[in-house]
Amino acid sequence: MTGYKHVCRRKGCAHSEPRADSGLRRCPIDGRKLWAKPQVRPIRFQDLRHTRASLLMMSGANPAAVQRILRHSDPRITTEICGHLAPEYLRAEVDRLKFGVSPAPAERNGIRTKSR
Repeated sequence: MTGYKHVCRRKGCAHSEPRADSGLRRCPIDGRKLWAKPQVRPIRFQDLRHTRASLLMMSGANPAAVQRILRHSDPRITTEICGHLAPEYLRAEVDRLKFGVSPAPAERNGIRTKSR
């Protein structure tokens, strides 16, 4: 979404103002509330292809299979151009790393318990 277009509700009043938020605003002409209409970013077919590739990769699909589905000539094209991964997914992948450090011993009622 690119923002909001606040328009007057009164018939015949052509007052409108573009804003980034949907906060309450009033018409300077007659004082009525302005309606916040969301301005949606146009979507292209190519955007849907990129989204499909990203979702497939984040769900664990093989990059070579995604390359074949999208009919790319090289898997590198698929991973470099279409592999836009969500930040949450990338964070979860980094969290999968194990460094061999055991967690700190748990405390119960203010008394430290021995780790087994």
